[in-house]
Amino acid sequence: MKTIMVTGADRGLGYALCKKLLEDNFRVIAGQYMEEWKELDILKHEYGDKLFLVRLDIGDMNIVRAAAEEAEEYTDSIDILINCAGIDGEIRDIRDGYDYHTMLRTIDVNALGAIRMTEAFLPLLDKGTDKKICCVSSEAGSIGNCWRIDETGYCMSKAALNVGMAVLYNRLRPEGYDIRLYHPGWMNTYMMGAREEHADLEPEKAAELALNSFFRERKEESLLLESYDGSVIPW
Repeated sequence: MKTIMVTGADRGLGYALCKKLLEDNFRVIAGQYMEEWKELDILKHEYGDKLFLVRLDIGDMNIVRAAAEEAEEYTDSIDILINCAGIDGEIRDIRDGYDYHTMLRTIDVNALGAIRMTEAFLPLLDKGTDKKICCVSSEAGSIGNCWRIDETGYCMSKAALNVGMAVLYNRLRPEGYDIRLYHPGWMNTYMMGAREEHADLEPEKAAELALNSFFRERKEESLLLESYDGSVIPW
């Protein structure tokens, strides 16, 4: 039974990933940021020891390290790390003035958060069989296919995530690691604060498509930004 770590597990795509993995008989370590949000507790009651909850704020290295120490009490190894946690920030036009504090927070969480998680959980990943790091990125981080006129902080954060993982891919690939970048599509989640109601995908379907991509064997490994529709996004 493989063990998978999922960040951003409270709701939306992260929660749907946890639920699908548990249904498929994986052990799951779920990063819990919103303790007042009770869905993970309900899932814990249903699946017992197959689900381990850890307090997690990927924007705080001390909390990330503490989560890794807690995870070591639950398991000797982690096979796959899924970096799903992220925030959207604010949508502003440059002529109206940017909120740079919010932009920095978005970049810190979305880009550096995945780096923090990788660093802290490497000792457990080193002992796993898959040695796989999967990151929920976005087409918003594509420089080659950039079409937006706003969401600057969010776009920068995903571009930074992509290049950060490219560097880690170069470093860790010789040690047997695989890194996956994935665009999950527009989902009915809480990324914008209130829940979307008219998006293309429900989180459950998005989770199924994401896991199909994460688990898919490739004839030749390379770092790509894969999309939920099966295409490869230039980034």
